[in-house]
This record gives sequence, C-alpha cells and structure tokens, in this order.
Amino acid sequence: MEVDLRLRVQIRHLGIRATRRIRAIREGTRGDPAIAEKLGRERGMKAFIVRLTAAVATVIVTACVASTVNLYFSPSAEQIQAQAKKMKPALWKIPLGPASVQEMQFLSPGRLFVGLKRIDSTMSNRECLLVDTEQGTVLWRFNREEQGDYNTVLAVENMILLRRDHDSRTTLTALDSTEGRVLWTVSSSSPSPVVLSFPEERLIVVVEREDRLVRFSAHDLQSGNSLWNRELKASMPRQMPLPLVVPEGFVHFYAGTEMVSGKTGNTIWRNTEVKPGPQSPPAQLSNGALFVIDGAPALQVLNASSGQKLFAEPLEQGILFTNISPSREMIYLRGAGAWREANKFRIIALRRSDGKPVWTYADSEPSVSNIVEEDKRVYFGTATALVGLDSAGGKQLFKVTASTTGRTYPVQVRATRDKIAYISEVIIAAFDPLSGKKHYSHGVTPVQDLDGLDIMIRKRQEELAQRQGQQPGFSWSQRYGQEAARYQNVASSSYQRSSLLSSEGKYGESDIAYARANAARNSSKAYSRMAFQSSLTELGTAMAEGLKTAELQGTIEMFRFLHSSILAAYQAAEEGDYVYRPNAKGTDFTGVAVVHMPTGTYRHFNLSPAYADYGLWNLVDFKKGVIYHHGLGMGGDYTFAEPFTAYTGMIKHRKYNSFLIAQPVDIPKF
Repeated sequence: MEVDLRLRVQIRHLGIRATRRIRAIREGTRGDPAIAEKLGRERGMKAFIVRLTAAVATVIVTACVASTVNLYFSPSAEQIQAQAKKMKPALWKIPLGPASVQEMQFLSPGRLFVGLKRIDSTMSNRECLLVDTEQGTVLWRFNREEQGDYNTVLAVENMILLRRDHDSRTTLTALDSTEGRVLWTVSSSSPSPVVLSFPEERLIVVVEREDRLVRFSAHDLQSGNSLWNRELKASMPRQMPLPLVVPEGFVHFYAGTEMVSGKTGNTIWRNTEVKPGPQSPPAQLSNGALFVIDGAPALQVLNASSGQKLFAEPLEQGILFTNISPSREMIYLRGAGAWREANKFRIIALRRSDGKPVWTYADSEPSVSNIVEEDKRVYFGTATALVGLDSAGGKQLFKVTASTTGRTYPVQVRATRDKIAYISEVIIAAFDPLSGKKHYSHGVTPVQDLDGLDIMIRKRQEELAQRQGQQPGFSWSQRYGQEAARYQNVASSSYQRSSLLSSEGKYGESDIAYARANAARNSSKAYSRMAFQSSLTELGTAMAEGLKTAELQGTIEMFRFLHSSILAAYQAAEEGDYVYRPNAKGTDFTGVAVVHMPTGTYRHFNLSPAYADYGLWNLVDFKKGVIYHHGLGMGGDYTFAEPFTAYTGMIKHRKYNSFLIAQPVDIPKF
C-alpha cells in the first residue's frame, strides 16, 4: 500500500504559526533592511519544524496503514511553470537519481568533479563522476559501492586521491582524472591516519599513530610506490597537535618538535625542548617563524629554517589556549578558562618582536572567526556580533549585533574596501570599520538546519553510549569551549587560504578537502539558542524511541553526513568579492543568494522546487554567469526513483530523481 504525504498539507496545518509570524514581521516592518535576518530565522525555524513534523507523521501513518511513502514537494505545477518562464533555459541537465551530493569542486576550467551518496538505512556510497561543463557530458564515472566513509584528500588537474575509512582501516585510491581509472591503492594498518599532501613535490606522507608509536610513510603520487619510511616512539601521539605542512616538508610534535623533509624523510632540524601538550592548539607558520604553545604553557617561537628558538614567553596558568593568530606587529592568542572559568573567553595580544604581553580582552562569548588586523584595529566575530578593538591597547571600539540566530558556523571576517564583512551560515553583513555602523545585512534560509542536525547528532550519540553501557560525554560548557576552538582554527585556515588565492588570482580553484575534514568534526552552539535546542532534544528523543542500536548508529551517520556536506558546501561558496549561499524561498522553491560584499548588492535566483536536501550544493562560475546546481530544476520532468528504506528502518520512501543542472543567470558585474 502507498501513502502520499504532501508537504503542502503539513505546511498548512503545522506551519501556520510560523507563517503568521513571518507575515507579521514582513508587514509590520516593510522596507526595513535590518529585518532580513529575522525573516530568515523565522523561515528557517518554520522549515525545520515542517520537516521534523512530516517525519513524525510519516512514521505514525505508515506504521498503521502503509509500507511505501511517496515524498512530494510543495509548489503546484502551475507555480513551477510560472517560475520557469522567468528563467533562462538550462544549458544542460545530467540525471543523478535520488542521490545526495557529498562534494563538488572544479578540478580545472571546464572540469567539475562530483561525489554522490545515498541517504538511506545503509548510507550507501554512490559513484563519483567528472563532468565536462562546456558540453554537459559525463567524462567518466567511478564506482564507490564499497562500504566506508569516502573523502577527497587531493584533487588536482590530472589526479584525484580518494580516502575511504572502513572497519578501523583506511584505503587511499588514486584516480587518473582524464579517464577515471585507478592508478594505485594503498592501505594503512592503523585507524584514522593523517594524510599530508605535497602536490608540487608529487607525493603524500601518511602518518599512522598508535599508542606509543608513530609511523611515517611517503608515497609517489603517480605510482603509489613507497619513497621512504620512518618510525618514532612517542607518548599519546593521537592527542598531540597534527603535523604542520611547510614549504620544506612538515613539522611534527610527537617527540619534541621536528621538521622533516617530505622528499627524503630526513630530519631538517629537531628541537627536543619544545614539547606541545595534548591541549596545545595547532601550531602556526608566519613569515619564517614557527609559533607553538607547549604544555607548560609557554609560547615558543622558533626560526622555521633552523629550529633555533627566537624567544619564549610563559603564559597564564588556568587557560586552555585554542588558537594562535600571528599578525604584522602582534601575536593573538585565544583561549578559555578551565573548569569553573570555562565560560570566560580571552584574547591575549603579545608583541611580535619579543612575545611580551601587551593587553588582554575578556568576554563571556567566544570568538568563532578568524582575526583580521587592519589599520591598527583588530576585528573578529562571535556567534552574534562583530567586535572591533584598538590593536595597540585592546580597547573595545565597538561590539555590534550581526546575528541573533545563534548559528555558529565558522564566521568569516573580511576587510573589503571600506567595510568589514561578517559572513556566517545565514547572515552576510557589512559594517563601518571605524564606528561599527551597519551598512547592510542580508539573511538567507538554509536548505538544511545546522542547529537541528547538531543537537540530534549529540542526542543520538548519548543514547548510543547509554545503550552500550557507557557514560555520556562532556558537559555543555566543555563542549562549547572545544567547539569554539575548532571553529577558530577552521576559520583561520579558510581565511589564510582565501587570502592566498586572492593574491594569486586563483578564485574558484581551492581544495575544499581540508575544510570538509575539519568541518565534519563538530558544529557549535550559542548560548542564546540553548533553550530552543533543548526543546528539539525532547522531540528528537521521542522520534528515536523505537530505534535499535544499529539503527541509531545509522541515524547518527546520516546526520553526520548532512552536517559535513553542509559545511563543505559553505566553505566552497566564496569567490573574490562575492559570497553565496543556498537559499530557500519560503517552502516552495530553493535557489542561491549571491552578495557582492563591497557594495552589498544582493540577488536571489530560484532554481528548483524545495525538496529534501536537494539544492544544498551549488557552484557559481561568475565569469560565465552559470550556477551548477543539484536539484529538481523547473523542467517539470519529475519521476520517482525506486523505493528505499529510510534511516529509521521502519518504512520505505520514494523520492524524486535529481539532476545536476547548468543554469545561466544574470549576476551583477562590478
């Protein structure tokens, strides 16, 4: 028996309150540019309530009367046709079936790499493919039916390196990007190895960490042949900071601090006195100097060429340092108090020349962005605000509200002409660098809700641990501090990469694999969202009561995949002066919102009926004026795929087949 669950019915009966709120806000403040954020927040809330309620209703209905559920979208055929008339015809469409996109990136001009996955009870892998964007043809497909978690380690013009984690093992597979054939395969014997890429040297280094041993092995990128191997005895290597790639090779911290040549595996220099601890933040390389916080704690600054100590500065006890951000004249350290002081966050500025402390800034809300130093001022973002400080004395010049959504996807702060831009998951805003006055603010409605996914992941993890006889994990405050730390480092890395690409004129060609690997670990929460998240926890608990342990694990994996995919998609959605986001227009259509940061010019492009997680992945070619979009399109040629078992394992769903679509659009030129 089949049951048609039309989302329109769910919206009419269950989303009516959210609809009324949206109307009240729109009509009561028409013409106010600052209201965009609040509208986006309300729409996101409404969309998430609808999705959750529809899922609960599906389980209830099908448990009683049905075995298969057809999932429909909201807009009518007439609405879709009317929208299609406003758009240019698609350049081409490639059928992708009911798959979700795991990643999209340009390998080179005219070559688009796409990885697919299916959201079902098995979270089965689908193929990856290379698309000729000029002709709209698939050049090759590579089957990824083997179980495991796939990620792209390296993607360059003539080679793609895939990583598959499975059964506490990791397999690396190199593909020739012109034909999709396998060049070589290498497997590790230890779980979760670290893979360091050296594309210019045409090699990778695999770092395997065991209880008291670290193994390094280098492999030629073309053949996979072993180039050299090393072993090193170390204490708690999995808890040490990850190795840092440098021009000469890499620096590791497993037995002191050592720089190793990537080509030969030989020691370039070793400093056994500098020993980072398990809680040390990632080391940083800047202008020939290496910045490390050891276990004492003390800031150690080394000459990156020789390993010679330039200076060391003891740091305050009782602070868990989370990030190092060197600038031209200062070294900014971020951290949080330990234990009872866990909700107190600090930025400490030290002189770049000798490491002596200059000032300390304290706040109850952590920064979750990169740090920008511009014209003797320092800017950073929290989950809710843009903060400007005087770089000489640390005096707060302003702290202005940028977002009230509480979504803490790593915030990017950018200096763009005469403005400071604040870029988050749902807000793109710009402020005056002197006064903090808001120039503009644009809100978007996400296709998938990060807050909801985040809380569900954590709740399911706790349920799984309890069923397996384990104790729950960290307290909320501990989690919050750790997540803020990860976000600081992800945002800093992304900012450094975008700055490098900007200086080299290589917009749109960045490797997003590192960003994805970091972003998939965790998301974060803001204190202003705690009450709302608690209510979602209760709803999530009710939905999961009937799940067995295996099904619960499947649910966690599904949420993790969506979470990772969302953050990876956002990391890819920035090019030069433009930033873009997937944007749901009400409950009917989804598309892309594009913002030109220096001027604040905003454009939204409807691309497909809003449906499931379709529409999350989009890449924009600004030169050609084309959006490469995963979704249903407006062509009206919608067909159902074969039924699949949902992640709950209780019912079967039938989804529409999706497409990869090249949609021409008119993007403003500046």
